[in-house]
Amino acid sequence: MILSQQKIQNKLSASMRCSAAVAFFLGIMPVTALADNDLAASWEGGPSNGYAAVSPTFGIPLTETSSLDLIPTGSYLYYDVHEGGGITDVHSPGASFGTDYKYSDDNLTFALGPAVQVLWQGRKSSKGGPKTNSTLTGWAANGDLSYRFSDLTSFDLSSSYEQTDRFYFTRAGIEERVGHIGSFSWFVGPEGTAEGNNQFSQLGGGAVSEFVFDASGTSLQIRGGYANVSYSDHTSQSRPYVGVALDQGF
Repeated sequence: MILSQQKIQNKLSASMRCSAAVAFFLGIMPVTALADNDLAASWEGGPSNGYAAVSPTFGIPLTETSSLDLIPTGSYLYYDVHEGGGITDVHSPGASFGTDYKYSDDNLTFALGPAVQVLWQGRKSSKGGPKTNSTLTGWAANGDLSYRFSDLTSFDLSSSYEQTDRFYFTRAGIEERVGHIGSFSWFVGPEGTAEGNNQFSQLGGGAVSEFVFDASGTSLQIRGGYANVSYSDHTSQSRPYVGVALDQGF
C-alpha cells in the first residue's frame, strides 16, 4: 500500500507468500526499475497468535512492464487452539521459495505466484503430556494488487494461502498521503484483515501509518487495531493487535 512508485515496487516484490501475519507482509514503480531488489522484514500479531517473516526479493526483468521475482522466505507462525477443554500452543518455524509474476504500469501493479513450503510444527497442550513435533511440506500461493487513484491516494489488496497448514491471510486497505518533505512521505489509512485455518479464524480492523524515504528506498509501516478470534470449539474472544514492517531496496 504505497503511493511512492519505487516503494510499491519493493513492497509487492517482497510479498510473502503466507501469514498470518504476519506479515507481513505489500507497489507501483517506474517500468525502468523492474529489476530492483529488496529485503522485507515484518511481524504482526499479539501474545497468542502472530506471524513474522524475512524475505529478500530478486527481480528478473521480462518486459518493460513485467518481471519474474524469486522470493526465498523464512517465517514463524504461532497461534492458540481451543479444543477438548484445553488450549494447545502451536509454533511453526518455516521456510519457503516462491516465484511471482509481476506487472506494473503507471497506476496498476499486481503480482501473483506459487511457492513450496516446509513447516517444522510443534504443539503443546495445556492439559499436559509431551510436546509433539512434525514436519509439514506443501505448496502456497500469493497475490497482491495495488491501484493508485492519484498522487495522494492508493488502494492495496493482498492475499495468500498455505496448503501446508491450511492457513490463509487477506488484507485490504487505503492509504492517503498526509505529509511530504523532499524525498520523505507520510501515509495513513484504514485497513481490514481476515486470517486463520481450520482451527481458528480472525477478523480485524485498524489503521496503518507508513513512513517512506524515497532517496534510500526505505519504508517503515506501523499498524494496530482490534480483532475478533473464533475457535473450532465455538468459543471466541476479542483483542488488540499490532504490527511493524520494514522494507529496504538494494
